[in-house]
Amino acid sequence: MIREKVLLVFINFENFRNNTTKKQRHLKTVNENIEELKNLTISAGADVEEILCHKQNKPNPKYFISTGKLEEIKNIVDNKEIELVIFNNEITPTQQRNLQLKLDTKVLDRTALILDIFAQRAHSREG
Repeated sequence: MIREKVLLVFINFENFRNNTTKKQRHLKTVNENIEELKNLTISAGADVEEILCHKQNKPNPKYFISTGKLEEIKNIVDNKEIELVIFNNEITPTQQRNLQLKLDTKVLDRTALILDIFAQRAHSREG
């Protein structure tokens, strides 16, 4: 059984200038979120090839991420033969479609990944 190669993407929209305590708490939360999403991805039957973290002021309405970051992700997808990109953040169906067209690969957010895991488990239990 060949497992899908996955890129995990974490986008942070919060601003933590000049507050070391908040930065430290935030870093711990980010690390916990990364570990949790890695475990969910493995539970879904895929392999995490790369993890990308990025800070951004606000979501891009079309792609959720900035066009520069989109190009960086496209390069990773092409160079590492990534088959699935999973965003830790919630993205709209339109953003998902736009990302899939631009990246030429499947794109999910955290919620869709969890639903996919439930669907796999429900299907396997039915027989």
